Amino acid sequence: MESNIVPILIFIFWFFHIQRRMFYYFYFWQLKMYRLDRFLEEIQRNKRIVLPKIYIFILIFLLLFYLPVNNILTSYLLAIFYLIFGFYSFILLLTKKWKLPVFTKKMIVISALGFFVWAFLSFYFWEKIIHCKNTHYRKGKNKKYSVKP
Repeated sequence: MESNIVPILIFIFWFFHIQRRMFYYFYFWQLKMYRLDRFLEEIQRNKRIVLPKIYIFILIFLLLFYLPVNNILTSYLLAIFYLIFGFYSFILLLTKKWKLPVFTKKMIVISALGFFVWAFLSFYFWEKIIHCKNTHYRKGKNKKYSVKP
């Protein structure tokens, strides 16, 4: 039971980070008057809007997580990064430093669609994470086998 608490905490804190980023993108989209040409032009000028520098480390850890060299250290480092980003976003929420769009009818529909897409993807990958938890590597071989309870 205790081992299920860590993924749940990561999921909860990561939820705050994803919501903060989504609201920022919705705010930015609204700032550019819902015009794709203005939105893409600004992204070309400032690529950090889409991919901040720190995200490169997260992508590296994600790649390491899915390589056959999957070890416990990589998993813990990835979990620590998720917790740090999530906790930072939670602190920003409490201090009211999130960039929020003005919630018009259009923005409410866009936000709801974004939230449902995020929820669908999260629960889909949550199932994959739980399934991977019951999978181990044989010594000396990279073949996975399921542990039977």
